[in-house]
Amino acid sequence: MVDQKEMDITSGLDLRMPHADQIRFLMVSGAIVIGDRRARYEFTLAEDNKLHIEEVPWTIFSTLGDALETEFYEEFWQVVNYKRKVRPEFLDVTWIDTDYAYDVSKAYLDIRMSIFDRYGCTLKVVCPFKYNDTYLPI
Repeated sequence: MVDQKEMDITSGLDLRMPHADQIRFLMVSGAIVIGDRRARYEFTLAEDNKLHIEEVPWTIFSTLGDALETEFYEEFWQVVNYKRKVRPEFLDVTWIDTDYAYDVSKAYLDIRMSIFDRYGCTLKVVCPFKYNDTYLPI
């Protein structure tokens, strides 16, 4: 990764998440270098800061609800996903063929996390440690 930049664009947004102490919207940009090709990116990242589970502090990052469809440049997918899957299939988790469950304690299963749109409105509330309840599986 090269030319990494981030800008906090949280000001004026009323972001709420029940288990997070602080939420920030970050505009991140830069490039990923794969071989001799560069894939530019610029998208909004939600940082859910100081989420505590069983006294363990977590910082969880998520994209906005529609970021993969609307915020990434088409050439990004041509470089990063070349000869693999098309963009809509990028989120398929084909390597899981068991119970579709993470091996975590109950405290993790109770955590709720908001998925936001580009305006800071909650699109969905998910449990990131329950496999089938997430927007983007971790």
